[in-house]
Amino acid sequence: MDTDSRGQGDEDYEATLMPPVAKRAKIAEAEEAQHLADNEPSLISEDVDFNDDNINADENDDNIDFYQADLSPLENDVGITEYISQLDPIQGSIKQRFADFIVHEINLDGQIVKLENLDLPASTEEIIEDTDNMISTDLENRLQELSSSHSSKKSVIIDLKENESNKEWRTKMHNLIRQRHPDLESTTMMEDDNKKYIKVTKNQKGNRNKRIRWPNEHDKYCKFRLYKENIDTMNAINLICKFTGLKPSIFGYAGTKDRRAITTQEITAFKVLPSKLHHVNSVTHKVRLGNFTYSKDRLTLGDLAGNHFTLTLRNVKGSEEQIEKSMASLKETGFINYYGLQRFGTSHIPTYQIGKALLLGNWRKSIELILKPTRTDSFRTMEAREHWWQHRDPSAALRLLRSRRGIEYYLLKGLVEHGSTSPVTAIMKIPRNARLLYVYSYQSLIWNLVASRRIKEFGLKPVVGDLVISNSAHQQVSGHDIAVFSTNTELHVLKNEDLPHYSIHDIVLPLPGYNVMYPQHEANDWYHQQMKADGISIKNLENRHKEFSLCGMYRKLVVRPKNLSWSTARYDDFTIPLYSTDLDQIRQNKIINNSVADGKNLALLLSFSLPPSSYATMALREVMRYDTSWYQQKKLASEFTKSQEEATKVN
Repeated sequence: MDTDSRGQGDEDYEATLMPPVAKRAKIAEAEEAQHLADNEPSLISEDVDFNDDNINADENDDNIDFYQADLSPLENDVGITEYISQLDPIQGSIKQRFADFIVHEINLDGQIVKLENLDLPASTEEIIEDTDNMISTDLENRLQELSSSHSSKKSVIIDLKENESNKEWRTKMHNLIRQRHPDLESTTMMEDDNKKYIKVTKNQKGNRNKRIRWPNEHDKYCKFRLYKENIDTMNAINLICKFTGLKPSIFGYAGTKDRRAITTQEITAFKVLPSKLHHVNSVTHKVRLGNFTYSKDRLTLGDLAGNHFTLTLRNVKGSEEQIEKSMASLKETGFINYYGLQRFGTSHIPTYQIGKALLLGNWRKSIELILKPTRTDSFRTMEAREHWWQHRDPSAALRLLRSRRGIEYYLLKGLVEHGSTSPVTAIMKIPRNARLLYVYSYQSLIWNLVASRRIKEFGLKPVVGDLVISNSAHQQVSGHDIAVFSTNTELHVLKNEDLPHYSIHDIVLPLPGYNVMYPQHEANDWYHQQMKADGISIKNLENRHKEFSLCGMYRKLVVRPKNLSWSTARYDDFTIPLYSTDLDQIRQNKIINNSVADGKNLALLLSFSLPPSSYATMALREVMRYDTSWYQQKKLASEFTKSQEEATKVN
């Protein structure tokens, strides 16, 4: 253990003996956290700009992406080195625009979740539409500020123009305010010169929920589908909260979806009327909310059967014959189920380095790694990080942050309260799911490294000592593909006589932990050797701080996509999408064929489904046999642009 970076408040690992019941409870809790993390793939650590002018700003993204290309890990850095097939490479650009990456959640009923309508549901609530735009954006912002205020003395005054003072207009305004903000009350007032105005104040009659006329007494959740473009799930929820005055904690979802994509997923909101949420569609273009219904259950992380991907791979360099062979291989054999680069962060400080420090109990080193300045930060976040790095004054750094969200805010706040006496307590101020991702990132790194070595040394056939899920355990899983299994799953260790009855698709490798079985061959040593090189042992994985304990799980070594289909198309303009989105179809603007028969460029169009925790980029990597990192993708795009410019000059 690196004792040099430890300080006051750091604690050595202490082995503790636990009674069987307590140990089982501890393992179950750790497994649940691991399961949640596999559906919570990103850390929120930036100040979010909700300016709608940037909704389609791919050119703005490129400025950030070039920094990321400089700093992000490459595939080799995180153990991604092997391929299933030995076919020739097919170059192509992933996510040249965010519209090239479309993701639909697959719910537990096996249904692909699509946004099909923006209509409000028929219910007992009386819906009042603001067809005359009576509540302006400025007024709505003032009402939201009042709604979130803790002061009972604040108010919002609405001055009435001559044509707005009639009773019908005022009644509609009162109803609109009440509908959008049940915790506010509005009253018509009169000045000395008989001029009327509306005064809005906090409702002083008790809990806001007592004033909501709930449509269905048994179904307490409003369930809807969230369609979003170029914004991740966490920030989309924050955006909804901005325009409704709601708290993020009332929303439930099965998993987070990436920012640079167009995605659709199901969300639940506790005791919120659809009309309050529907209002968001009129004030922002970044998200659309629809398919409103009611549910008795809250969605939680992991409540999904997988994701369906509709992808456009642009600037493809390869013959039709090469493409057919690569796609046939993907369909028949699949791809190595690596943890993709998203798992390891987008800065020059990979998340697994922070995870390693946490597992070793190096709390002060962990804090330094988390707060180290990086060029991918927004201006305010970078300013706060640099101030802390230079002066170690968390109070001053905290004042520089614009947002009260994100890793930096919570950690700096923890340092203000506990840093001088207990750095581990300061770290605990970071939201649990976010801080767990650091240690799971390290765990994922080890899995990738072992998976690569297993493929390289043993090939694509089962060998004696491999682990597979027992037939009885498989029979208990109905309806969905599963790529990750809990520690209580019944395993079978392959013997020589078993080999003809199993394939590479049956083999699982453990994520390292204190409660898993390891392969009964050389791979067992690979785990220990790799962790030992980092100063970590199995003992470190059962940390006295249970939030950083890793009980382990089992992950399929190779995954085959379901419902895989593909085609090619030619095009000239990369800004024109080649697939229609849910919103296009709602607007009856279906994109049937935007390809150009003699177009200069070739695109590969793919559609397939994957189980939870499997990465579409790793499937594309198998097809391309090319590094999917930001650096390599930007390098490829730059080379393509240069060749296009040279060709234009020649012509």
